[in-house]
Amino acid sequence: MTGQLRIKELYQKLKSNTISNEEFDEFLSLINEAENRNALNPEIKNAWASYKHHPDAKDLFAQKEGFKKKLNLNSNREKSNVISKRIIMYWAAASITLFIISTLAIRVYSSDSIKFSTDYAEREKVVLPDGSKVELNANSSLTWDENWVGQGVRKVSLQGEAFFEVLHLEEDQEFVVQTSDMDIEVLGTSFNVSKRGDVTEVFLEEGSIKIGLKGVDKEGILMKPGERISYSHTTKEIIYHEKNNEVASSWRKSVLYFDDKEVGEILEKVSQIYGVEFEYTDPNLQSMKLNFYVPYKDWDVAKEAFELTMNLKMTLQENGKYSVSKK
Repeated sequence: MTGQLRIKELYQKLKSNTISNEEFDEFLSLINEAENRNALNPEIKNAWASYKHHPDAKDLFAQKEGFKKKLNLNSNREKSNVISKRIIMYWAAASITLFIISTLAIRVYSSDSIKFSTDYAEREKVVLPDGSKVELNANSSLTWDENWVGQGVRKVSLQGEAFFEVLHLEEDQEFVVQTSDMDIEVLGTSFNVSKRGDVTEVFLEEGSIKIGLKGVDKEGILMKPGERISYSHTTKEIIYHEKNNEVASSWRKSVLYFDDKEVGEILEKVSQIYGVEFEYTDPNLQSMKLNFYVPYKDWDVAKEAFELTMNLKMTLQENGKYSVSKK
């Protein structure tokens, strides 16, 4: 019996509440196999997409009950063909090993795309349908083109910041990351992309990528491991950074690193990550340059770290903004 047929059989048992814990474990393992997952019918696929696994659950019974609850939710949503729910996905690293992915990312399905997004101060790991792994920084979204098999190219659109580990496929299928001002062509590599405001920054950790700038008559930029560039959509200026390039993805290690940055630029990034706004008692404060790093925690913890490191005081005002002044 093929994996797909076995999935359908076990799915019916799950719906009729006759599936055993052992069979449910088999059901999860089969879905984690890429060839089976790609062939799932819409009902099973939607149920799986919105399923939230509880890592603290020690037995399969709790996991099974969680999945069944999702089935009930899906029955009311099929007409809209849209699912938006916090989830955990599985990635089968081996036939008996599941790689657990955290739950806070939101997936939204349409007929042609899947969207992953994070809220302020959230960071999430997701596994794309081709097996590539992506870690999303706070206040970011990633859209995956579901037509990748037929088109022969894997496409994602990014707003915000993400670190990619692109899986090289046997067919050498291209992987393209699109932002509003550039296309990044990849075969198999690890790199960080940040699109915040006017500036897009790319840091290449491993492999090779080619950057095409939209609306600019250039052949493209070939990057080598360890290189980092920034591009301003407004000025069309390209900056090649020569030092501390590895700090571009320091957020993945729960560190926010600022290398010779002005206070105004630092707090602009803080605003994008945490969703807070600032105003200054002295405009000259914005031009102060600093070189430091702080832990990437929730806003209350991060605020104390910023105040201590920058020797500034941040006071919440009635208008909801933080007043920035010298201590």
